[in-house]
Amino acid sequence: MEQEITKMIRVYGIVQGVGFRPTVSRHAMARGIRGSVSNKGPYVEIFAQGTKAQVDGFLEDLEKRPPKRAAILKINVEHLDNNPE
Repeated sequence: MEQEITKMIRVYGIVQGVGFRPTVSRHAMARGIRGSVSNKGPYVEIFAQGTKAQVDGFLEDLEKRPPKRAAILKINVEHLDNNPE
């Protein structure tokens, strides 16, 4: 079984009030991603957990298939350590 990874993704731009969170949810479900999405003022914060292939595909979906009214200016991705403490 392939190891799972977790990434924190922050999406900046016009991402609130445009259906961004429901779109994130649909992309995540289609890729088998677990996690969360929330509005944080100037950005949307996403925690995405799955295999590397799943998370990479999810990121590609976000970049190439955002909501029509969204305007993504920047996406920051940070790999989080999944090792138990």
